[in-house]
Amino acid sequence: MNSAAEAFIRYALEIGAIKLLPDEQEKNDQIPPPYRFNFESFDSKKMPILATACIEAAAGIHSGGVDILFSAGYESIFLVVAMTTEVRNTYKIMLGCALNEKRANGKNELIGTFVKKGRKVLIVGNDMAMTSSFDESIALIRSNDGIPVGCVIAFDRQEKGTGNLSVVQEFEKKHNIPVRAAATLDDLISVIRERNFVSDRRALEKITAYKERYCV
Repeated sequence: MNSAAEAFIRYALEIGAIKLLPDEQEKNDQIPPPYRFNFESFDSKKMPILATACIEAAAGIHSGGVDILFSAGYESIFLVVAMTTEVRNTYKIMLGCALNEKRANGKNELIGTFVKKGRKVLIVGNDMAMTSSFDESIALIRSNDGIPVGCVIAFDRQEKGTGNLSVVQEFEKKHNIPVRAAATLDDLISVIRERNFVSDRRALEKITAYKERYCV
């Protein structure tokens, strides 16, 4: 875990973006995650901390660089804007930004910086609890002759997919592109252990048990 990931997790716990839920009850033989991540808690003033962690995670994801940051859906557009701003201010690099918009007729449309032949695109999202928006984004980028070079997500839940691989690992294998996360469930567990709050102990036990049963 790098310093940006640790700062992100600690801050998310501090502002209540990550809530520990040790009392979640089993439903239909399925234990719900004993934590909840509310990305909406990162408003415009707090978003740079998350953006910095995502930029750190994305570093080196493609040796040829990136031209466009592409939001997999509406929920991550503010993260994309924050990342482009942070890259411009810190590294003096101008990146385009675009959005996968789903129309009322069910079709997907690319909004924002025009993705054209040869442009290298990094897809950004909050997490991969559902991969459909990322699948659609890759198809949309390729249909415009762009090159999806990878994905960066704010948080990797490390939950299993249909087999022994995680959802993220299955996605990487399916599309043959890398996925990086600003922070992971393992990082969350490490931070909770390190801060060693008495009030966290039960939640830590529940999260650890959940990981052993449902995650990789």
